[in-house]
Amino acid sequence: MKIFKKLLHVLITVGSMIGFLLGWAVLAHAGKPVQSGQGQPSQQALAPLPPLPPIQSIQVGSVSDGSQLQFFDPQGQVSSSFFSPGFTTRGS
Repeated sequence: MKIFKKLLHVLITVGSMIGFLLGWAVLAHAGKPVQSGQGQPSQQALAPLPPLPPIQSIQVGSVSDGSQLQFFDPQGQVSSSFFSPGFTTRGS
């Protein structure tokens, strides 16, 4: 069992080192990042965003088309068994 643990530690170490070196090599051979200003459209070429319509106010309890909103009232609907656990354990 002790030999297995040592072998496992060695394999993890070697695998980590190989992965690190391979990742480093991949990043070293990757293309150069785009410098700011290159490959991006100028500010003049961007079209302006259209203006948003104004937000209509909603009165509490009604909507602009005349239908009524229904609000949830949780008082009196929650039972006490909801907050107490269904079972208890005494530990070990």
